[in-house]
Amino acid sequence: MGLTYGHRDHPWHRPWHRPRRPWFSRDPYVDYDRTGYLAGVRHFWPCLIVVTLLLAAYEVGVARLKTPDEPLRAGVELWLRQWLADAGGWPPVILPAIIVGLLLVGTMWRWRERPERLFTCVFGICLESMLFGLVLWTVCLNAPIIFDHIGLTTAAVGGPNPKLISYLGVGIYEEVIFRLIGFAWLAWLLRTALVPRVAAIPMAMIVSSAVFALAHHFVQTDPFVPSVFLTRVLIGLYCAVLYWLRGLGVAIGAHVVYDIVVATPTN
Repeated sequence: MGLTYGHRDHPWHRPWHRPRRPWFSRDPYVDYDRTGYLAGVRHFWPCLIVVTLLLAAYEVGVARLKTPDEPLRAGVELWLRQWLADAGGWPPVILPAIIVGLLLVGTMWRWRERPERLFTCVFGICLESMLFGLVLWTVCLNAPIIFDHIGLTTAAVGGPNPKLISYLGVGIYEEVIFRLIGFAWLAWLLRTALVPRVAAIPMAMIVSSAVFALAHHFVQTDPFVPSVFLTRVLIGLYCAVLYWLRGLGVAIGAHVVYDIVVATPTN
């Protein structure tokens, strides 16, 4: 939450009727730090609610729809579960518990800055997710034209899949791993190494997006196609910018919307 050039301090991110708490104030009963909608959507508190509901829907859907011949878990989550099983048979609930725990810690850490209108922010996350997910889908539709101009062979990223519940988990786990942990940790590491913020943020975005794209080839063992790799890097950059500006909840929602729209059978 500290990677935003202090934009949360701007007046339009705070309720118009409430001044900021004076630095010398020690009144525990007066809360001047509650944020308005734009910054509130980025807070961990509404994100915790949205992600918990998505995780619950995902786990229920997997439990009801899975078959022995066709597992519904995929991507980084499947790799993590296999790694945990090899490491000593951890209970299946450990991964969603870790995600909820991370968001809960972030919520408590920034509790004084929680949004004033919680459910407005939750609803806003849903609307923004649909908007930015459809924008990403539209951009990717036009990507082959760009690749043709630079001489790259075009190939589809994803495709029709009747088991759409899988993409709910993919969006959640990939955004947590590559944005909440990967991008944010790398940006913090670069800032600790005294890299200027104006350079650290783009560097963290590019590196985490490249790792995100490579993971599809190593974790999911997809064949390496330059145009597909570049498309995934651009998708990763798009989600990293969303995470930086609009928060984890919107980044997850946009990723899920994009995956579902791409994978929805057309006939």
